[in-house]
Amino acid sequence: MLLVHIGYVQCGQVGFIMRTLLHDAQLQHALKLSANGHLYAALEKFQDKLRSGEYGASGSLSLLYDEIGKIQIQQHDINAAEHSFTLAVAAADTLDNQAKCQIHLAMALHAQSNFDRAYRLLQEIENRAGAQLPNLRRGILFNNLATVQWATQFYRDAVTSLRKSLQYFEEADVVHYHSTLYNNLGICYIELRDYENAELCIQKALEASDAKEELMFSYTALSRMYLHQGDYEQSIEYARRSVPLFDEAYQTADPLLTAHLCRLYAELSFHIGDQRLAKQLMEKAELQVGLLGHWREFAEIRARLEEWTDGRVSPDRHLAGDTTLMKRFLLITEAWNTQEFIATRFSEFIDTRVKYATELAHQLQLSEEMKVNLVTAARLADYGLTAIGSDVTDRPDRSHTTWLQYIHHPELTVEMLGELQFCPDVNTLILRHHERCDGSGFPNQATDVPVSPNGEEAERDSLKAAERILQLSDAYAESVVLKRVSHTETMQHLRANAGAFDEDVLNALECLF
Repeated sequence: MLLVHIGYVQCGQVGFIMRTLLHDAQLQHALKLSANGHLYAALEKFQDKLRSGEYGASGSLSLLYDEIGKIQIQQHDINAAEHSFTLAVAAADTLDNQAKCQIHLAMALHAQSNFDRAYRLLQEIENRAGAQLPNLRRGILFNNLATVQWATQFYRDAVTSLRKSLQYFEEADVVHYHSTLYNNLGICYIELRDYENAELCIQKALEASDAKEELMFSYTALSRMYLHQGDYEQSIEYARRSVPLFDEAYQTADPLLTAHLCRLYAELSFHIGDQRLAKQLMEKAELQVGLLGHWREFAEIRARLEEWTDGRVSPDRHLAGDTTLMKRFLLITEAWNTQEFIATRFSEFIDTRVKYATELAHQLQLSEEMKVNLVTAARLADYGLTAIGSDVTDRPDRSHTTWLQYIHHPELTVEMLGELQFCPDVNTLILRHHERCDGSGFPNQATDVPVSPNGEEAERDSLKAAERILQLSDAYAESVVLKRVSHTETMQHLRANAGAFDEDVLNALECLF
């Protein structure tokens, strides 16, 4: 059973970029936007630069295509990214720049499950130019090579590549990838049933990690390792540590990671004796890997479900355990995933809304607790739309009746999420995410909207700030993603309708760009 696909790392060529930036302030601004994750603003500037024909320093054309490809990858437009990276490789002016772009091309192919071609591209770089590349580039190369070897079940080769990657990163005096690399090594050792080395590596990853996502990788890896060894108590303990981290992570989780977590929690639920929950979780994993085109793993999951259905394996019914957290994980995952089918690019819309809600919450110094509540609301605010027919969501304004159905989806969302028992602030944020400061937006039909339990003024102010942040983040994301309006036109429209939004929040959004 696989746990997570091992992570890959990428990095631009700092020297080349800095030489370019000295002569091109516009490109410098675009690169800064891209590095900060402001994808629509950055993509617009890169494309404007490309259309202008003014590429500046030698190699800038390759840089433009490469940066555009990286944004397209993050927007899940893999075919477009492959095309951009191909053009970037062709336009590269140095061996190192060509290697960088070819690594990115290989990982785009990896995302398409074209592992054979991805492997050949990466191996070609090492065979042709390895000794001439800087240590940083070789570190990236070998880690990404390991991802392909892992995906094709060449685990010993993946361990060798990861050891080389660690060596080159250390020689380049780069340590901030250590958590990812040691987690990757640990996962490979689990596949080889070398549990002693697996635990050593994952413990090193824990020591090097300060990010929730990396901690979650480590805990789920340890949970799976103990499951393999039949130590269900330890496996359940680490699973319990991982679930809240998944719930609190600021960005939407990777779909394949979600699938692997569903698969792990399904196995644990089965051994605890909750076969119904186990099947539900495993079916969710099956759906996710099928949508991603991971057919080998799809077949493994299908076979496991058949074993359970046919009664060929039995759970350890003596095992005590509480599946409450796993049930909550399934419900939240179901809510996230179901929203993705509301409309084309809706998943991207949610990611974008979460991104800017997080950024603005940081800018306006919201508390950590309120950030978590805000992100939860940003992820789930449109769940109610999944209970409304597509004839309504596609054209909500076609009649008075459909419009009334549509504008009440926030209340429906809160009702549908009631089983999860979110804190009152999350429900308030969901109910009010379409309201506007000038009274426009959707009318809120809930007259008894709850506030923070103790009702203190500071908490009410914090909640009000979070409401304003979500309202603006929703409006920006809807414009650039769903309506396909350019970033510049979107910002002009928001500023022209400034009365609808909180001035401080709008200023903070503009400052991001």
